[in-house]
Amino acid sequence: MNRILKVAKWQLRDSRKAILIFYGIVLSVVGLIALTNWLYGSGQGKAGGLDANEVVFCFVFGLNSFTTAFKFTQANNVSRRSLFIGSLLSLTSIAFLLAVISVIFSLALRSVMPYENMVTQLYRTDAILTSLVWSFALNTFAMFLGWLITMIYYRSNKLQKLLVSLSPAILVFSLVLLARTSIGGMVFNPLIRAIRNALGFADLLNPNPHVAAFSFFVGAACLAALNFSLIRRAPIRE
Repeated sequence: MNRILKVAKWQLRDSRKAILIFYGIVLSVVGLIALTNWLYGSGQGKAGGLDANEVVFCFVFGLNSFTTAFKFTQANNVSRRSLFIGSLLSLTSIAFLLAVISVIFSLALRSVMPYENMVTQLYRTDAILTSLVWSFALNTFAMFLGWLITMIYYRSNKLQKLLVSLSPAILVFSLVLLARTSIGGMVFNPLIRAIRNALGFADLLNPNPHVAAFSFFVGAACLAALNFSLIRRAPIRE
């Protein structure tokens, strides 16, 4: 347990600079929007959905969360299980911290300019707790997805890395070809309906962000299981 906490604390300390830089950039963009609108517009800045950048940050952070930590911990005789649990704790903690900051940031912006975060734009709700849970779930899913991808890259050879890199384009191209066939509708309609329901849009007039949050948490749990299976067999490379 002591080693798990040490891994988590080390990763949390290592994340401070990246988080400060990220929010420094966000604040600079908001300030620029407000200044530009004050100089050339109506005098009241407008912004919306800036928390989408937070999700991108979580994904990129997840992409950079494995290789260095894996080599460092293996060199210091830390078990893969301890690394996994420690990474799980640190990434989840960072995802929650960013969600809290996002809610505070949204409240602060609403006090000085018209602002709508993603939850308000998508689900038409200003509930603070709902925004916090939804953001935490989405941040966690994005973190774990980036974590999974970087482990797949780490374990892949050059050809496999190329295929992984091209897989989004291959998937889109395959779906486009499938859509042009007679069975395209039979595949796409249930798929789109399932995605819509998972994101809480089963009733378009009354979308439910809690359903989406639950789906993100379930997806994150599945990704975590895959990550554990990958980290157990990851080779040590120079």
